[in-house]
Amino acid sequence: MRPLWRCRACGAEWPCSPARLRLLREYDGYRLSLAFYLVVMLNEAVQDAQRLGLSIDLAAWYTRMVAWIRRPEVPVENAPGVTTPVTSATCGPSS
Repeated sequence: MRPLWRCRACGAEWPCSPARLRLLREYDGYRLSLAFYLVVMLNEAVQDAQRLGLSIDLAAWYTRMVAWIRRPEVPVENAPGVTTPVTSATCGPSS
């Protein structure tokens, strides 16, 4: 619900948990597109906050609206396509 960016269904800050799940389903397989969409929404939210004269903590807004889509880091050993064990001998720049 603009301009305060609260969920119209539950009143929580948008995107609330149900909205996040819906967005993940909508953009399934297109996480980069979801990131672009959320950055556009973040920009609009910041503009709305400025128009209302609200203080803006960009880091907090970014965390709330965009950062949640990051996947947890996958250890290199478990990454898809890695077939050899990763050791200090196999990693690093070539000499």
